[in-house]
Amino acid sequence: MDSNTVDGKINCWKRFQTEWTTKLMNDDSFTDAIPSNQADFVALVTARSDYKTRKNNETRVNVTRTRSNRTIWSSRSATRNCC
Repeated sequence: MDSNTVDGKINCWKRFQTEWTTKLMNDDSFTDAIPSNQADFVALVTARSDYKTRKNNETRVNVTRTRSNRTIWSSRSATRNCC
């Protein structure tokens, strides 16, 4: 694994940790302690009902009606890139 790959994974982890720490702190229904180690933190976040995988975040299906009233399915990628 080259240093760019390692840097990318570290930056992705930092974004994930920052985003979810903020979400947890702003969630009035969350009253538990935020884990200090990476494995427990990831387990906590991925078990939440509001957690979505990268695939769920990137693909949003839109329905577009054409003049002939057919339904066309298209996907739109999210603007955020992560790991």
